[in-house]
Amino acid sequence: MRLNHHASALTQSTHRLLWLIVTAINDKGKSDPKVLAAFSSYSVHVGKDMNIDIPIFGRPKPAVTWTKDGAPLKFTTRVNILNTPAHTTLSIKEAAGDDGGMYGINVTNSAGKKDTTVEIIVLDKPGPPSGPVKFDEITTQSSVTLVWDAPLIDGGSKIKNYVIDKRESTRKAYANVSTKCTKTTFKASEVPLPVGKVFLTDVTKATVSLAWEKPQHDGGSRIGGYLIEMLPKGTDKWGVATNTKTCDGTVKGLTAGAEYLFRVIAFNEKGKSEPKALAAPVIASDMTMEPSIKMQFNTYSVLAGKDLKLEFPVLGRPKPKVTWSKDGQALKVTSRVNEDFGKYSITATTTFVLWLVALFEDTLTYLLCFAVIPGPPSTPWVSYVSRESLTVCWNEPVNDGGNPVFGYHLQMKERSSILWQKVNKTAIPANQWRVTNICPGLIYEFKVAAENAAGIGKLSKTSEEVLAIDACGK
Repeated sequence: MRLNHHASALTQSTHRLLWLIVTAINDKGKSDPKVLAAFSSYSVHVGKDMNIDIPIFGRPKPAVTWTKDGAPLKFTTRVNILNTPAHTTLSIKEAAGDDGGMYGINVTNSAGKKDTTVEIIVLDKPGPPSGPVKFDEITTQSSVTLVWDAPLIDGGSKIKNYVIDKRESTRKAYANVSTKCTKTTFKASEVPLPVGKVFLTDVTKATVSLAWEKPQHDGGSRIGGYLIEMLPKGTDKWGVATNTKTCDGTVKGLTAGAEYLFRVIAFNEKGKSEPKALAAPVIASDMTMEPSIKMQFNTYSVLAGKDLKLEFPVLGRPKPKVTWSKDGQALKVTSRVNEDFGKYSITATTTFVLWLVALFEDTLTYLLCFAVIPGPPSTPWVSYVSRESLTVCWNEPVNDGGNPVFGYHLQMKERSSILWQKVNKTAIPANQWRVTNICPGLIYEFKVAAENAAGIGKLSKTSEEVLAIDACGK
């Protein structure tokens, strides 16, 4: 009795999957039928041919039957079965979507019966997403959120991504928005608008500091940050010098005496804005600034016996040296000053310039004013509402800064916007204002600041939201 056998007639170039079946035979000459599928599932692209060859064995020769989704398989000009003593072969020409399903193979002889099941997957493009596309959220900042349902037919494979296109109502052609959406929701937005004016705030022989205004629109997505790019003189390639999340930044590592151009770019999840350049090139050198003293008034008064304290911002680079004089003589620092009335002068000097800044006189007779801005007014409220106008009211600030408040400045914002806009061009003399530049049906918020001789004070707290619609019965 041999328990091994050499399979001959195999060449090195044979690259087929072979099933070697060893069957025991006795005097009875019968063995149970068997069906051996190599895989539990098979796939084919739509329109392509496929043949599934499944080994079978048994003695006597088994009878083979095929089913599809539990029903007898129907043979057509495209779907056919070929049976041999050792194999059963399913042949499908130009596979279609309805050829996919669960196929059963049953083999039977007098010794018994066996069956197995294989799945056939026809790979095709997915069907359209289910249901209409819905607009979940629309903002005034150039964005809209889309929502849809997954396709009923996935084409035999898991959906990897969705392609979103858009078309303006006045155009015929569609433009692509995204090919990387993996969910059934998408926020369609744009790149932000360029930043506003770019300012040079400081320069040394090794650094340059810039500041800029925020873009008027963020494109519908939150601003992720800003890039400062620079272009050294004599080159033609811009490079990113630094990035920041705020509206200012400092570029370091510059070469002393070298000349540079700078520009700022805003970016969000959709990409980068157009660049906005600083108006003029910058030479990396220690900046000098003529000394100056910021004064609101040139005459100050105080009641006799009262204290007087004057503070003035002093600007200059390098840091100026400040000296005081009275009536042409250096001012002596004492616990108090007798004979206080007279003409005082402040002189700020640097190593580059000597400049007489201001003269003023103290009369000791009456209180003229103090250079202090007023506090915030009360939280504003709306006393009249219609679809065409809103009347906003407020109370005067508790602290007027020592000077009478002569006007107010009102700001408003539509709820979905991030930008506050000025309502009035000149100071409002009263404690209320009728706002007319509104859109019916939108929701607005307001805040207000007071102004005295020292300037505009801090803004009040934001009012409650109000809807611009006519009252019932109008």
